[in-house]
Amino acid sequence: MEAAFAWLGQIVEWLGRFVPRVLIVDITKGAIKLKYGSEITELKPGKLHVYWPFVSIIKEVDIARQTLDLTTQTFETRDGITVQMSGMLTYQVNDVVALLTSVYDPDNSIRDIGMTILQEVLVQYTWAEIRDKLVDGNLRKEMTRETQRELRSFGIKVLKVGIKDLSRTKVYKVALEQSTDGMH
Repeated sequence: MEAAFAWLGQIVEWLGRFVPRVLIVDITKGAIKLKYGSEITELKPGKLHVYWPFVSIIKEVDIARQTLDLTTQTFETRDGITVQMSGMLTYQVNDVVALLTSVYDPDNSIRDIGMTILQEVLVQYTWAEIRDKLVDGNLRKEMTRETQRELRSFGIKVLKVGIKDLSRTKVYKVALEQSTDGMH
């Protein structure tokens, strides 16, 4: 019986695309309306916005202060010491239009750029220099400045980049024996 009326639901859904919708953007979010796929309008928080789903697409993003974990990565310092490091990036969105029109997946893009910058900054130093700069706060300032420089064009304001875990490590590569007959 349910399958017999499925077509009715599809018709109602299709007709609903011709009915205007009302949207109020939450104060912690930003949004844009893409009309006909190319006309871009920023939708400000707290205001009533009307759009036609048939010709418009709405994209929203959190603009309030946010943090992203920068997952553990392994690298080698300038003096050849292998190090594992994870970090945290605190940011907020300043330009919703720039972010939503230049990046497909904002969280992953911000995380990837943050991780890349941390690695690029840290490989310039020896293990002793990293520890000294970590203690005096200059390492955090440099990582924040470089990450901000990289993310500014995406409408992101970097508030802080920090290291959560940093340790010397050894990396062992294990070669697995592969069977040619598929039996072992």
